[in-house]
Amino acid sequence: MKRLTRNHSIFAMDKQNPPVLYVDSGERFIVETEDCFCHQIVESD
Repeated sequence: MKRLTRNHSIFAMDKQNPPVLYVDSGERFIVETEDCFCHQIVESD
């Protein structure tokens, strides 16, 4: 199964951004996401 990892994050939508993953219609895949702080907060105090 294909996986899109969180190290492919972008911060601006632009048509110049190249695709990082291609999937076929009906193909299952995994997308890892970041929280809004990009893992800057790892524990609650």
